[in-house]
Amino acid sequence: MPVSHATQEDLLRKKDAYERSIGTTHWPNARHTGSNVAKRDGEDDPHNRFEPVNRPVLDERTFKLTGIPYIKT
Repeated sequence: MPVSHATQEDLLRKKDAYERSIGTTHWPNARHTGSNVAKRDGEDDPHNRFEPVNRPVLDERTFKLTGIPYIKT
């Protein structure tokens, strides 16, 4: 889906999700963000991570896929 179908609000939400390392969809206008928190015996798994071990390194193409360059300031 082209980024032209996303609102500025959608793009800001995706930027926030990217900066906080939470999940989102591939659709630029989707409102779904969140994470998968693993549980063991009904309790949060003590091995859960809320940030990646290594932050992603984005080239020009993958940075565009975040939608961040299309946010109007």
